[in-house]
Amino acid sequence: MHCFETTGVIDETVTQEVYAHMLSKERRYGLIGCIVVPAVLAIVCVMWSYETLGAVAFTAAALITYYAYIVRRQGVQISIARLRESYDSEEYRVTTWFDESGITTQNHVTNGVGSIRSAHYSRIVETKRLFILFTKANQITIVFKDCLDEAEQAAFISFLKGNFPNLQYELKRKR
Repeated sequence: MHCFETTGVIDETVTQEVYAHMLSKERRYGLIGCIVVPAVLAIVCVMWSYETLGAVAFTAAALITYYAYIVRRQGVQISIARLRESYDSEEYRVTTWFDESGITTQNHVTNGVGSIRSAHYSRIVETKRLFILFTKANQITIVFKDCLDEAEQAAFISFLKGNFPNLQYELKRKR
């Protein structure tokens, strides 16, 4: 028996939304720390007249920030380029459904079907339009919220809590 079937189009806007949430909260805090520590060190060094060391620390903070931005931007661009190469399109349609063992996704362009067991999923992020489920290896499964009404979305979260024991939740709704 499968349930919570959703169908939607994966395009550049969905890809950007996914990339905006690729890092877990812990990794985002780590990245922020890697930026803030050198920036604070730069300020302290300049205040104590160590301008050269301050410049080096500031440069490190700037490079880390720039690198994080470039990685995200290139990730989206690479994903769209792969869509163009693979499907001669910048979008494709997928259907996703759930059962007790995991998640199955069907790509409507290739008619390919793939399944991932629930034990491999580690995190779910809720955005305004999507539920994004991440595996431990950062593979993603997208659930389109517009295919589920509010009651079905609440039932979906309850289903995940009962059948996906390893999930960390980053939800907008109250748990």
